[in-house]
Amino acid sequence: MSVTQYATVTDAQAATIPSAITALQTFGYSSVDPDGAGFYTRSSSPGVGSFQSADGAYWVLQESALTPLHFGAKYDGSNQATAMQAWINAGLSTGKPLYLPPHTFSIGSALQVSGTAPLTIRGAGIFQGSQIQLLSQTQDGIDFSGSGRYGLYDFTINSAANPTGGANLNFQGQTNNTVGTIISRVSMFTANVGIASTGMSAFLFDNLDLSATSICASLRDPGDSLIQGGHYTPVGANAGGLFINGNCGGLKILAPKVNAGAAYQYAISMQLQTADGDIQVIGGSYEGWTGVGIVIDTVANVSFSNISISGAQIAGNGAGGRAIYFPNSAHQAGITGKVTIQNNILQSALGVAVDGLNNWQIKDNLMQESGSVIYIGPNCLNGEVTGNRLANNGAIQNNAGGNVYIGKNPGYN
Repeated sequence: MSVTQYATVTDAQAATIPSAITALQTFGYSSVDPDGAGFYTRSSSPGVGSFQSADGAYWVLQESALTPLHFGAKYDGSNQATAMQAWINAGLSTGKPLYLPPHTFSIGSALQVSGTAPLTIRGAGIFQGSQIQLLSQTQDGIDFSGSGRYGLYDFTINSAANPTGGANLNFQGQTNNTVGTIISRVSMFTANVGIASTGMSAFLFDNLDLSATSICASLRDPGDSLIQGGHYTPVGANAGGLFINGNCGGLKILAPKVNAGAAYQYAISMQLQTADGDIQVIGGSYEGWTGVGIVIDTVANVSFSNISISGAQIAGNGAGGRAIYFPNSAHQAGITGKVTIQNNILQSALGVAVDGLNNWQIKDNLMQESGSVIYIGPNCLNGEVTGNRLANNGAIQNNAGGNVYIGKNPGYN
């Protein structure tokens, strides 16, 4: 193999390259930049990431990982959606991983991911400056309308100032039913909606840092998924942390922190339709600044597996605030598995408020607000309230229809 070198792809495009040369090395696309350096081989036809030199030969990119700079993207604040889309398309067509170097790449329209091919995007890290910047207040960042498996790691996707629409990561395509997606150590500031999904299941959210004016993550049918760690910060007056609905069977939420310095409605809101596996909230900190820490309701009279909330610090501040809330609904009778609320630290005027449950347990929780109440609604049956520590003037209000055991629930000052 005979190899030559050019400073940039632009220089190589303008050159007449001897036919004896079969490969070349560049050190950038339009300017020298190590993140855009590439190794190319001669070809008689165009290929992924290729260019044509002045003599008519095609030169095809042979790098094992592809960066936006290989496709002419710049990090000068201008709209780079065309080059960034070419980068995405190359990853889908070749199966090669995509690397987002520590620069800010701006886009004026959403990047599109479709089809069944997998895709991996990995940055240098959220603190190293790997970033996609949205230019419009109403646009999506990346739209996933396919059914491939996706891995997103170690980068930031930022909205334009004061966003009013769109989602930074949007899995709401009509054909989307991706299974097994991993999103890890990704940050978003400040989104309208951080992550939106209508069909993504068995996913992993790992230590995400999301800030949103509307909803940090809106997830439909997230069955068999794991949300672990991370920081979810709703900042709008009517904003929420995690909004979850549909089939949630097998969902586990493990020790995230969901709070904000501004008023918002809820940390976690679940509106369940069906569940074929246990739903677990384990550990973490949840605060509904003017409303509810965790609210779980149903929108259809269907059967559920067990629901467990344990080991968490949960607050629902403001007048009428609730730490944990199962609203009064005839549909709650459809929860045929056991509901367990145990070993939590609860901070609100209404520590726990439940109604419509059959087969449930509120046990060994610490109620830290003076006068905090455990409220049991008239449609509750077959339950147990025991071992809870009630703050000064705390009380249990039992209005249940029958068969509820109230054990020892000591007070403290």
